Parts: sequence; structure tokens; C-alpha cells
Amino acid sequence: MNNSIAHQQNFFNKFFTLTSGTLGAYILPIIFLPILTRIYNPNEFSLYAIYITIVQIISMFSTFKFDLAIPITSDYKDRTGLLRISILIMFSLTFIISLLLIVLSIFFEAFPILLVSLIPSGIILHCVYTHILYNWLLSKRKLKHISIGKIIFGVLSSSLPVFIFIFFNLKGYFYIILSHQFSLLFILFLVLINIYGSTFFKTLVSVLNFKIDEFFRIFKKYKKYAIFSSPSSLMNIFGIWFPVLFFWFFFDEKYVSLFFLSHRAVSFPLQILGDSIGRIFYSEAAENIKEGILDEVITKYFNLLFHIAFPFIVISIVFSPNIFNLIFDSNWSEASLFVQILSPLFFIRLLGSPLSTIPTILYKQEVEFRFQLILFFVRLITLIIGVFSEDVLLTLILFSMGSAFCWLFYLLVILKMGGITIYSLLVNTFRTKIKYLSLILIFSILISFLITNNLIMFLSMIILISYFCYSLFLEIKKI
Repeated sequence: MNNSIAHQQNFFNKFFTLTSGTLGAYILPIIFLPILTRIYNPNEFSLYAIYITIVQIISMFSTFKFDLAIPITSDYKDRTGLLRISILIMFSLTFIISLLLIVLSIFFEAFPILLVSLIPSGIILHCVYTHILYNWLLSKRKLKHISIGKIIFGVLSSSLPVFIFIFFNLKGYFYIILSHQFSLLFILFLVLINIYGSTFFKTLVSVLNFKIDEFFRIFKKYKKYAIFSSPSSLMNIFGIWFPVLFFWFFFDEKYVSLFFLSHRAVSFPLQILGDSIGRIFYSEAAENIKEGILDEVITKYFNLLFHIAFPFIVISIVFSPNIFNLIFDSNWSEASLFVQILSPLFFIRLLGSPLSTIPTILYKQEVEFRFQLILFFVRLITLIIGVFSEDVLLTLILFSMGSAFCWLFYLLVILKMGGITIYSLLVNTFRTKIKYLSLILIFSILISFLITNNLIMFLSMIILISYFCYSLFLEIKKI
């Protein structure tokens, strides 16, 4: 009994710590977005969206995903070796990719040369902070540092472009990117100095002390991360941001910004709640396998994720036009339609993404690789069909539907790998949540059809969200 209570408290503490940091990093930019959308129109914002897309795509695979092994490796020597190899590969790949982007810009004019010159430093800072340092801190259980870092980054990166415009009357994608990179650099030094203090530079020199024999030993031992996890991550992140590149090259550039804004809005619960749940699930996986309770844990996590995902899809489909019209400038209102189209995909992703590390936990990364390969080509084909149709909305609908079906199939596969009986899981989930699901659905429909005043609708949504938060708290206690 005492162990159960201690486990509940431990999960709640981890969840609250990680979620609060992610919430700060995610909600603060959204708070400043209404101001930014009044300073920048979609066409002006598009180059920043291209920058973020390229940086996130490259940084996702620039370590060959060796950093992913850091939190689940108990051997300290291996952990430091994984840290070193991640840093070395990151710098090497960044250099190669940068040369390629320069060639594309000079000879094919694919991107502005100023934008390309800012990308290498963006890749390095983003990768070190969001992947390498994140997993290193996770391995040392420094969850508070992760949360505080995210909050400070959210404050700086979202507020600096606004202050630069207000006080210096300067605007442009260069200043948004500069704010992004300064924020990453600041938080890196802040977190590292806070942890290591006066030994920071000594520790840094020690970490950068590469040895060839250690490099090959680590590479050989953890080769599946490079062979399967790295290509899987690349295909996944590339597929997610495919529409940005297709809109940039084949449609009006304003759709780049509209997709960027809608994607940020629709992925809100996945980034805040889903990511935190996934990190906790992954960090405790080895212990759960040893105790033989992995299937029980997966069932509890699935119920929690479904509890979060259902109100998300209802709110996205029913309320997004009202929310966007109320918050953002009229030039950006079309993004609400993008949110409605993408919401089924992110509903399935919210159920599956936090549990998608099951193949990695079981050291069967080839399963994830096959899924990401199929998903990559499905997304590519749907976008190509959309380009030939010359219809942006049809392109996005095909992209969302194709991706959602792939994710649904993969979710069923990984649940089966975890020893779950799919039919029993679904029946039990719906049976235990029928009251909750009915209340959310009925209340949302009533608000949408009966309330026309924006202020009353906003207050009603606060009541709905408050009920969700209360019920989420009760659900967390069951973990």
C-alpha cells in the first residue's frame, strides 16, 4: 500500500515538474503570438518558419540518436561515451549540411543566403539543448533544471522579438531568429553553470576529450540507434514538416506561416502533456520490465492519454474558429481551418507518440524504422497528389488522413508488442470513461450552438477546461 502511494507521488512529482516546464516554454510563446501576428503578416513570418523547420529536422538526427540511450544506460562510462559521440557527430553533420545548404542557396537560390548563414548555429544550439543536454539531465534526474530551463527559454524567445520592435522599431525574420538563438545560448550557460558551478569549464574539457577506441566501442555497442532510431527520427520529423517545404516551393508562402501557427496550436497537448508522459514512461521502462509489469503500466498510460486526447479533439474541431478569431489578427484566421483538418492526426499521435518508444525499450528499433519508412512515403505521396491538384486544403486533408491511418496502425502494433489485448483495452477504456466522454461532448456542443457572445463562450470554455484539469488530476492518481 505504501509503495503504491509512493509511486503515485513519484509519478505526480515527475509529471508536474516536466509539465510545468513544458507549459512555460509552450504557453508563453502562444501568449505573445497575438502580438507577433499583429507585427508580422503570414508572408513576413514565413522565413522564420522555414528556419525552424530546417533546424528541427537536422537537429533531430544530427546525433544519430545516440543521445536517446543516455537516460536508460546505467553504466556511467557508457553514458559519458554516448555524450561525447553525440557531440562529435552533431558537429560533423552540421558542417556537411551547412555546405549543402550554401550550395543550394548560391546556385539554385533555394533560400536567402542570410537565412542559410544563421542555420548552423541554430542547429548546434537547438540540438545541444533539446536533445543532448535534455537526455543528460534526464539521466541524472535533474527534472527541475529541465523545467526551469524551458520556462526561461519560453519567456526570452517569445518576448525578445516584441521588445526589439517596440524599443528599436526593428522587425524581420533575422530578429526573430536572433532572439531564438540568444535564448538557447543563455539557457545553456545558465543550466550548466548552475549544475557544475566553478567546475564547468573543467567538466567541459573532460567531456570533449574524445578517444578513437571509445568512439568505436560505443558505436558498435549502440549501433541500433544509428541504424534504426536515427533514420526513423529523421523520417518522422521530416514528414511532420513536409507541408512547410511543399507550401514554400509550390504554393503561396503565406501558407507556410499558417501551417506553422496551426501546427503549434494543434500540437499543444502533445508537447505539454504527451511529451512529459512519454519521458516518464521511457525513463521507468527498464525497471517495469524487470518487475514484469510493463503491460499493466502501458494500460494505465493509455487510459491517461485517452483521457487527455478526447477533449483535445473536441475543442479543436468545435471551438478553433472562435478562438482564432478572438485571439489572432484577421490575416491569420484561416489557420483555424488548418487546426480542424490536423486535429484527427494529432488525436492519434497523442495516444501513440508517448508509447512509441516501446520498440526501443524492447531493443526492436527495426519495428519503428519500418513504420517511419511507410509513414514517410505515405506523407510524400499525399503531398505530391495535393500539389498536382493545386488545392492547399485538399493537400492538407490527404496529409492528415494518411498520417492518421499510419499512426493508428502503429499504435495497435506497439500495444500488441507490449502484451496488450487490444479489444479488452478499448472496451475497458470506454466503459470506465463513458460518463467523462459524454459530459465533455455534450457540454462542448451546447456551448457551440447556444452561446454566441464571445465573453460568455470564453468563460464557458474555462469551466470546461477546469473540469478537464480536475478529472486529469484524479486520473493521474490511478497511475
